[in-house]
Amino acid sequence: MRISGHFSFLLLWSFAPAMAETVTIPVAEDTMLSSRSPDNNFGEHLYPMDYTYRVRMGWSPHGDHYRALSRFDVSGVPPGAEIQRVDFSVRVTGPLQPGPFRFTFHRLTRSWVEGTGTGTAGEPGMEAATWNSRRSGGNGMAWGQPGGDFETKPFLVSQAI
Repeated sequence: MRISGHFSFLLLWSFAPAMAETVTIPVAEDTMLSSRSPDNNFGEHLYPMDYTYRVRMGWSPHGDHYRALSRFDVSGVPPGAEIQRVDFSVRVTGPLQPGPFRFTFHRLTRSWVEGTGTGTAGEPGMEAATWNSRRSGGNGMAWGQPGGDFETKPFLVSQAI
């Protein structure tokens, strides 16, 4: 599937433990990997149209590939809690080509560093995730494959949108 345009999303992960308590876990860290800018970090990238933090995922009309990385802080989940239900929501903004589209979510198999880059060329002097590295900079660590190391089978597939 080829997806054009750019997408932003807000991830909230809610679940109800056995005591009927609902906990909402927002994204703790996120960044974007871009095949077009394979050595740039987007950990603090602000979109100029409204100065909000967003990440792209999918494909651009020019064949550029984007992947969004998100990490959740689940330390607020009590040890031994029985999770009865998980709701996972993503807000997608366009433009979109005619669909339907499905988004797949994969578990990363290697650690990565969010970074504070803004996507500017030549900026990745810090240690941060890029298309080519899970941690760039002086003590860099390359991904096993460009674009990140992840399980091929998705743990979640969205409904068609």
